[in-house]
Amino acid sequence: MNRTAMACLALMSAIMASPSVAQYPAGTIALSPEERAAVLDAAASRPDTSLPINGLDRQIHGEVGFEIGSRGQRALYGSTIVPLGENGSAAFSFMTDQGR
Repeated sequence: MNRTAMACLALMSAIMASPSVAQYPAGTIALSPEERAAVLDAAASRPDTSLPINGLDRQIHGEVGFEIGSRGQRALYGSTIVPLGENGSAAFSFMTDQGR
């Protein structure tokens, strides 16, 4: 079971064990301060390993391509995903072309 599933399971068991859920309107999920602290402590105690970006290593990933055609048609394009911090990312893309 992965860490995300374990955190969700811990959150759901805390919610189901809470007697205070019945006092809120339907569709509202509320945790007591103790339950909230327990969920946050469980999430904080997980091992801090590199987090994936869409299943890839936390490295820069991208691609570059080009087109060459008749009558002077040409194009250059590329895109990349760059990891930022521990769980953020930024995506950059470019394209330039010339045709007659």
